[in-house]
Amino acid sequence: MIVDGDTLFNVYSRLGPCSAEERARAISERLDRLILLSDLDLDSLLVQEGEKAIDLRYKNQIIMTITRSDAEAQGMSETEVAEKYLAILKDELPQGCTMST
Repeated sequence: MIVDGDTLFNVYSRLGPCSAEERARAISERLDRLILLSDLDLDSLLVQEGEKAIDLRYKNQIIMTITRSDAEAQGMSETEVAEKYLAILKDELPQGCTMST
């Protein structure tokens, strides 16, 4: 994921039928919609652990799913990656930057 020319994080693997590139594009579109919210509440960004996946969510919307492959590519656990990405997003989203893949 790229914001204003700076890479914030990478999507390393496919999820179901979606390639890593397709996942990155979908995540970028979701983040673009968040940036446009006039009432964006960063406290509503959270990590939610499920039985088989860890999601980054905004209120009731899944922003992205962290896969085991995404975590292994960084030598971290899925939870560590999710917390890292959450911190990055909380730092970057308030700036109202444009997202791209």
